[in-house]
Amino acid sequence: MRNKQAQVLLGISGVQVLGIVWAAAGIQAGIAVAAAGTVFLVADAVGIMVKSGGKKVCPRCKADIPKQSRICPECGHRYRAGVSEDKLTEYIEQEKEKERTSEQIDCDFEKIESIAVDEVASYDGDIEEFLKNRCRGEEII
Repeated sequence: MRNKQAQVLLGISGVQVLGIVWAAAGIQAGIAVAAAGTVFLVADAVGIMVKSGGKKVCPRCKADIPKQSRICPECGHRYRAGVSEDKLTEYIEQEKEKERTSEQIDCDFEKIESIAVDEVASYDGDIEEFLKNRCRGEEII
């Protein structure tokens, strides 16, 4: 808890104690003072919750950072491990396979096996067009 928050809570608690003591001594205003202290305590707690609602505290450097952050921008602490590169690559490959037919995949493998490096290096046009033409069996000029 921050120092300023502690001072505010201490002040409010003091008002509540004063109200309770007055009420015990028979002073009518004591109940109202204790009730006012309770209202201020609740209002302060709600204010703290609202202020910290979109933030969290880094356990390593104690910085306030956005709640959705996975990595602390101050010290680099990781809250949640991300997906490994291997799993991400596997997922991307699976998604790409869903979009392509087995004939297209076979054609790509044939392209890779049959294309000479010199042939690709000497081609001036769009490489994607080159590969499509190659797959259709067209002559490359």
